[in-house]
Amino acid sequence: MLRMIDEVFSEMSQVTDVDRWSREALATDAGWGRARQLAREVLTAEGEEMFPLPGIRLVR
Repeated sequence: MLRMIDEVFSEMSQVTDVDRWSREALATDAGWGRARQLAREVLTAEGEEMFPLPGIRLVR
């Protein structure tokens, strides 16, 4: 399962669309959605409880 997550990010990295790495894309891009889905499956398989994700803040 972790390899599948790695493959998702590898595929995403090969596309030259830098918008895919924007803050907005985290919520809308299918690749990010797939990575989150796989990560949840890994955590569930490991017996981790699902908690709401924390807020993400960008500090510059």
